[in-house]
Amino acid sequence: MASIRKLSKKTINQIAAGEVIERPASVVKELVENSLDAEASVIKIDIVNGGTKLIRVTDNGKGIEESDFELAFKKHTTSKITDIDDVYSLKTMGFRGEALASIASVSRLEAISRSETSSDSNGKRVHIKGGEQIFLENTPANKGTIIKVMDLFFNLPARKKHLKKIDTEKRHIITIITDLAIINPEVHFILTDNNREILNIPRSKDLKNNLFHILGSEVVRNLAEVKGLLRHSKVHGFIGLPNTSRATRSGQWFYVNGRPIKSNVIREAMEDSTKGLLMRNKYPIAVLSLDIDPNRIDVNIHPSKKEIRFETDEEIYALIFEAVNRGFEKHGLITDHNIIPKEHLSSTNLGKEEPKLKYPEIDSQFQTTLLTEVREPLILDKTIPLLNMEDFGKQLNFELYNYYKDNFHRHQLPFLIPLGQAHDLYIICKTQEGILLIDQHALHERIRLEEVKEEYRKRSVKTQELIIPLDLELKFEEAQVFDQWKHNLSGLGFEIEHFGEKTYRIRSIPASIDYRQVRELVKDIIDKLLQNKGNIDLEDMEDEILKMTACRTAIKAGEKLDRKGIINLLKKMYLANNPYLCAHGRPTMVKLSLDELEKRFKRKI
Repeated sequence: MASIRKLSKKTINQIAAGEVIERPASVVKELVENSLDAEASVIKIDIVNGGTKLIRVTDNGKGIEESDFELAFKKHTTSKITDIDDVYSLKTMGFRGEALASIASVSRLEAISRSETSSDSNGKRVHIKGGEQIFLENTPANKGTIIKVMDLFFNLPARKKHLKKIDTEKRHIITIITDLAIINPEVHFILTDNNREILNIPRSKDLKNNLFHILGSEVVRNLAEVKGLLRHSKVHGFIGLPNTSRATRSGQWFYVNGRPIKSNVIREAMEDSTKGLLMRNKYPIAVLSLDIDPNRIDVNIHPSKKEIRFETDEEIYALIFEAVNRGFEKHGLITDHNIIPKEHLSSTNLGKEEPKLKYPEIDSQFQTTLLTEVREPLILDKTIPLLNMEDFGKQLNFELYNYYKDNFHRHQLPFLIPLGQAHDLYIICKTQEGILLIDQHALHERIRLEEVKEEYRKRSVKTQELIIPLDLELKFEEAQVFDQWKHNLSGLGFEIEHFGEKTYRIRSIPASIDYRQVRELVKDIIDKLLQNKGNIDLEDMEDEILKMTACRTAIKAGEKLDRKGIINLLKKMYLANNPYLCAHGRPTMVKLSLDELEKRFKRKI
């Protein structure tokens, strides 16, 4: 067994750096948060090679006092806390005392700062290499601070080797700046990459006006305001109306006391509150900012301070759930899920204070209801004997029977006698052996997927030219990844051209797509690309695009179908190669046998 030895100060600092500095974006986060704490109104971030070669953060904040300048880069020094109790009541952003020391220990760092209280034009300049101070001197400087971090991980080759591609590291930095810019409208953020400006978010008077520069006018026009107050907590922000929903959660930002955070409690409350308004596997755009007594949260459960622990999860859930509900109600959108689920209720009486909360009055025990309503039931000829299903089927609809008979050998689907539609969602069919319930959207999505795949394979997609082209506003990172893939959309019937700095003009679309769905479809594709950081196999991406196209062009849940529409869907079902699963692998139909029905009705045990 090797002997135990004391680690060197340099090694200790590098280990500590590993907890805080994972990649260039970690450096950007720490430095920009310090600029925000210094009350800067302009913060400029310059990066080279995704931040691996250079990160420079320039601000016009308060600056570092001359007497504190050298100490600021020492281990375990901070102006934010004096004892352990202060850690649990912080309202500032960057308070980890080792952040600057950690950054300096794994890079070549140069800092220039002049305090707002300085009486002359000189500030201080320091140069640190791998944690060792090279020199400290006076230098002419503007008020504020400039910190340059060069050659990150130059002395940790193993860590440097595991950095991702330059574009990937750059996207992480863009995400960090966007997160911080959203919640700080009073600050002007500028980000350049290799001297090219990629973000310029000017100061704004309020959060919504700030979102205009980040999310674009189209999204901002379709935001519902969210407000709520409950005991020690209040929430303010915006949630996107259903027509802005996305295929991923990339458009969701949560903040607590001005700090970007991740929270399953907030996410679940928001998404539970929107059920019934959004399609399955669609997620709302949301910017939600909570103000909470700092003593009632713990931000120290992870070095990045991204995760957070609330004193009472149930209270936060109730606040978000109700506030989002009321935000939608103001736009005339009422969801069936406006009662807080029982598992999220606490033992305390949350209803004493505003907002008034809604509680279930009955036990939420699981119950099964087979049919509650049938839309436009098909009139059946009662004079036809029901002894022979095939004979009955022939007389009801000979053409449908032929589709069944000619394709039975392929997937053994039973002959279906359609009885009607329930809840504008499920098609109810009688079979020889019982009842079959069909999810109309899931089934048609599968049918459309097979159709668009065949069209794409043959390059025979029919297109329609738009009389009035559609313009699409994209954020920088969206435009960057979209440029790499937009040529693949041409094979699907899209004609898209770059039109202005961050605008793309759509001139032609597939003939099968409703033009009102085009923006959402293209946004879904971009979200999927961003989710995979652009690192996705061509064949896999084409498959994803085809699935999204199939989903967007399929019959929707909530769409009324008449007799002709149901018959046409069943014809296509018999022709499908795999009618049992939708494009995402979910079942398209559920069978209830006569035996199962008899057991449920206690006809047999």
